[in-house]
Amino acid sequence: MPRQVVLGGISASAGANIDLRGKIHAPIYKIISAVVLQGRSVNEGGTATYDIFTMASATATKVDPYTITLNVAVTTRDLIVITYISTTEIVAPT
Repeated sequence: MPRQVVLGGISASAGANIDLRGKIHAPIYKIISAVVLQGRSVNEGGTATYDIFTMASATATKVDPYTITLNVAVTTRDLIVITYISTTEIVAPT
């Protein structure tokens, strides 16, 4: 069964390795999809400031079971949503 994780507090340029050790529950076997929710601060006429998110499609590439790259840059204000199949879900044939 696919797992989905939401990760924040990560800053990386497009194509840079992102180490997920300690951030995901099980090693990655295959990435199904990735979405970046880009965080933006909005100031509403000086009366209120709040954060909003806009969705950006992203392509995640597995480097090793705990490392990925994205084709887009991310900042610490963004959220990364990754859906993947973990190595613990793979059953060897008998």
